Amino acid sequence: DVVITKQRASIFYGTPLLAHLTQLGIRTVIVCGESTSGCVRASAVDAYSHGFHVVLVEECCFDRSMLSHKVNLFDLHHKYADVMKVDEVVAHLTQLGIRTVLVCGESTSGCVRASAVDAYSHGFHVVLVEECCFDRSLLSHKVNLFDMHHKYADVMHVGEVVAHLEGLAVRKAS
Repeated sequence: DVVITKQRASIFYGTPLLAHLTQLGIRTVIVCGESTSGCVRASAVDAYSHGFHVVLVEECCFDRSMLSHKVNLFDLHHKYADVMKVDEVVAHLTQLGIRTVLVCGESTSGCVRASAVDAYSHGFHVVLVEECCFDRSLLSHKVNLFDMHHKYADVMHVGEVVAHLEGLAVRKAS
């Protein structure tokens, strides 16, 4: 199983994420999360620096203050990333024929839940990667995973997701 544990602000710093994305032939990274001025910014800049096309989903990024959020989105858009509305991203994914969305992040009861419900309401098959979702409370985390599994999403272990993605990469190569 591949579990990537973020140690610093950027998901790329000190993790094998770059190697995994490269092995799978990924060229575009869609970034969501909090805080826009911290972890989102660091991950977006690092993704850009590694040669990825970076998309930030405006409504799916948050910061402690709206001013900091807006200033960082403006700056990132003019230097490192395409800042897009969620409806634009959904339309583009649909046009590409992408029907499954993997949702990971923090917090299971907040941002993760909102993203999963939104993707489901747009007609996507939603997969929540259990080990890649977190919440302040383990009870809240488990209750929300249980509820979303019964209403909106498949909850899968990271090993199941990685095996599926590797299978797709093998089929694509042959």
